[in-house]
Amino acid sequence: MVRITVTGRLRMQAAVALRATGMKWLAEEPTGIVVDLSAVAAFDQAAVTVLATLARAAAWWPGIRVGVYSAGPELCGCLRRLGAGRMLAVADDERAAVAAGLATARPVVWCSLNSDTGIGQAGALVAEFFATNELTGDRGATDRVVAELVGNALRHAAGPYRMSVRLTERYLQVAVRDGGHALPGAPAPGSGLDTVQRLALSWGANATPDGKVVWASLPRPLPRATCGPARASGNARASGNQP
Repeated sequence: MVRITVTGRLRMQAAVALRATGMKWLAEEPTGIVVDLSAVAAFDQAAVTVLATLARAAAWWPGIRVGVYSAGPELCGCLRRLGAGRMLAVADDERAAVAAGLATARPVVWCSLNSDTGIGQAGALVAEFFATNELTGDRGATDRVVAELVGNALRHAAGPYRMSVRLTERYLQVAVRDGGHALPGAPAPGSGLDTVQRLALSWGANATPDGKVVWASLPRPLPRATCGPARASGNARASGNQP
C-alpha cells in the first residue's frame, strides 16, 4: 500500500506533480494508493479532478483502488460535487482508506520469462491462470494480446522480462516488463500493438526505474458455471460482472 501526502495549496502545478507521482507508483503494481489530504490549505477545483483522473488510470491498470482521507469539509464538498466518489474511496481516516483499497485486492500471478521460450511460457501462465480461477470462454483474444506484448518485449528490448496476469472486478489485466526505457508510441497499422489496441479495452505503458511495463486490460472472463439438475421450486437467478 502506497501513501502519498499532499501539503499546502493544491493548485494545478501541485496536481500535475501529484499525478506524476501516482503514475510512477502505479508502475510498481501496489495493492493500493491512499492520499492524505489533511494538510491541504487551499485548492482549485480543476486541480482536484486530478485525483479522479489518477483513480481512473489505476482502475484500468493495475486494477487497484485509490483512496483519499482526512479532507477538510470544503474539499470533501468539492469531491462530492465533482462526483469523484464514483472513482475514489473517500474516507475519514487512513485506516478506513487502506481498508477500502485492500478490499479490492484481486488474484495475481507473476512469471519470469526466458528470451528463447518467453511466448510459450506466457501462454502456459495464462492457461494455468484460467484454470486456477475457474474462468471460461474463448482465450483467443487474451492469448493473442499476451503473445504480442511478450513478442515485442523480446524483439525490441533488453531483459530481464517479467509478466503478470491479474483479475479484477471488471477486467483481466496482463502486463509485461522489460529492461528497455523507450516507451511505445502510437501503434502503426498492422503492427503487434495495433492488434493489442483492437483486442483490448485499454492498453498503455509506464516507465519504471529499470525499464518499462506495457499492459493491457481485457473484459473479465465469466466464472465457470456449476451445472446441476433443475429444481421444481425456487427462483432461477443469474449473476455476473459488468465487463
